Amino acid sequence: MKKQLYYTAISITLILLVLELTYINAKSILYLVAELGYIDKAFAIIGALAFSMVTVLVMRTTSSKWMRVIFPAFDALLVFCGFNVKFANNLLDNPVAFYLTVFYALFVFFIMYGLGKISYERDTNRIINEPTRTNDETNQKLTESNRIIDELKRINHETTEKLNETIRINDETNQKLIESNRIIDELKRINNETTEKLNESNHIIADLKQKLAESNRINNETCRMAGQFLRNHILYEAWMSKKKSEQNRNGYDARINQLAESIKAGKNISIDEFLKVNFEE
Repeated sequence: MKKQLYYTAISITLILLVLELTYINAKSILYLVAELGYIDKAFAIIGALAFSMVTVLVMRTTSSKWMRVIFPAFDALLVFCGFNVKFANNLLDNPVAFYLTVFYALFVFFIMYGLGKISYERDTNRIINEPTRTNDETNQKLTESNRIIDELKRINHETTEKLNETIRINDETNQKLIESNRIIDELKRINNETTEKLNESNHIIADLKQKLAESNRINNETCRMAGQFLRNHILYEAWMSKKKSEQNRNGYDARINQLAESIKAGKNISIDEFLKVNFEE
């Protein structure tokens, strides 16, 4: 805060000094043009202001020491001439006024030189410190940029890991899908084979049923023929037993005759009954 007030005071002093030099230099210009019109006065003030500001600008910007001496020296001479412009014919008639103008001219020289040097050093320090401040800000921004880059790298790394995990899961899912399709195809193949075998079994069962029916038919026919043959055989045996005399007949003949009578009565005689007759004999 104190440094800011200090530099503000220097700037105000330079402004006031420029105004004072403008006033003195305007008097010299008006004396040279010997005109008192409004245009003459206006341009005299403009020219005097320009001459005064040039010295300030040179003192604040140039790094050349001899230029920082020459311009205050010219200003000192302009002050000396401006104060003595009306006394050019009798310059030494008033020694006090003469030496006072010399004192003011020297004083202006040292003031301009001192303020210019201080202002130059201030601007130089500001220029020197500005890169440092800028460098600090740049370093801060660089640090922040590096932090953001690191954060982006971290996010990119996490995203890459998640993407790889997603790809891995997708690959596993595809493998499982392929395996499922393989199993489904295998089940379809087994189902087709089972269906074919079932159809074949149904065909075999149908054939067996057909053969069983044919076998039953043949068996029934055989049984019928066997029963017919047995019936005829019993009748024949009974007829043969009747040809025998009473003395030659035995128990077999009696049972055969009984069976023959049963057949004549309409009863069916089974093979077991016929065999029983033979076994009893």
